Amino acid sequence: DLDRKVDEIREKKVADIYAWDATSVLVKKDGLEISAVKEKAGEEEKWLLDPATKAEADRTKVEDFVRRIEGLEAAAFVDSPGPLAGYGLDPGTEIRITTRDYQDKEKEIVLFVGREDAATNQVAVKAAGLDYLFLVDAAFLADLPKDHNAWQAEAPKTAEGQTDKK
Repeated sequence: DLDRKVDEIREKKVADIYAWDATSVLVKKDGLEISAVKEKAGEEEKWLLDPATKAEADRTKVEDFVRRIEGLEAAAFVDSPGPLAGYGLDPGTEIRITTRDYQDKEKEIVLFVGREDAATNQVAVKAAGLDYLFLVDAAFLADLPKDHNAWQAEAPKTAEGQTDKK
């Protein structure tokens, strides 16, 4: 085992979270800010875009995004990155996920996502509190919300020819 390189035994997981523990998600990108908060009523959980108005989020879309972040792994690392602007991390996209575990302990992870390097098809991700960068597959960028409606729940559909009016 002494022949192994540091990158082979290093923790590749970008975010140390469990998706089912997530209680809030916030994404800031290019002036867009989208967030969702999990609300529990008895045994039922739902995601809200705006807790004040009770505007419901699409649970599947929000949870798929959180699972995508949970599964994000580094293909490589940059130990002494120098100026972060060179990686598109000035300011870059910001992702904040708050979790609450079974012991009711709250934790927030903060990630900053740079721009895609077309040559390597990778993107730099900086986790708050760490002085190195993760280089990850840029495919996950497609999962970032594109606009304010990205996580909005669809209105219930009515049967053709019928209305929901009485």
